[in-house]
Amino acid sequence: MFELIIGTKRYSSQEDFIHTPSGLPDFAIPAFTFCNAWLAGQESFELQTSGSTGTPKSIQVLRSQMTASALATQSFFGITAGTEMLCCMNTQYIAGKMMLVRLWFGIAQC
Repeated sequence: MFELIIGTKRYSSQEDFIHTPSGLPDFAIPAFTFCNAWLAGQESFELQTSGSTGTPKSIQVLRSQMTASALATQSFFGITAGTEMLCCMNTQYIAGKMMLVRLWFGIAQC
């Protein structure tokens, strides 16, 4: 089951992500925006690299590519449904968004 937990609040359905709640910490706003787009079925995403290995840049990534990566991670690490994971990466960047995609596939709760 897809479930994003921020503080004491739990968000799991597409309706939960349509409007960003007031008082949400700044770090959680990109997560909400991405979850809304993902749950709405968006097929392509413009993502920002962090710049940790070079100059930061915007890239286009297909939903199918993100899905394949998430499923490969699940297989490699043997992660099962219900595993709890901490998303400690900034969801403004691709690594943080990929943690959310892994969560979407029922791999974990975050």
